[in-house]
Amino acid sequence: MARSAIEAGADFVVGSHPHVIQPFETYAGRPIVHSLGNFVFDEMLSDDVRRGEVLTLTVQGKQLIDWKLRQSYIVGNSGQPRWV
Repeated sequence: MARSAIEAGADFVVGSHPHVIQPFETYAGRPIVHSLGNFVFDEMLSDDVRRGEVLTLTVQGKQLIDWKLRQSYIVGNSGQPRWV
């Protein structure tokens, strides 16, 4: 489905929901990020659900210039956001 979106003209595709990080790929020179994992979550079932990624896209006009993934990690057991 993500590749079909790129073929139809999408500049990038970002998936969500599985609560764990899934691989990213580049297709036809455009990024597909299947899942960013969790950023805020309150069920600490495993270490994997504490991990997430933050996606930064740089767009100029209608053109995607750059993109980066940065790791995040939920600290503590409350799942509540807090200032860092």
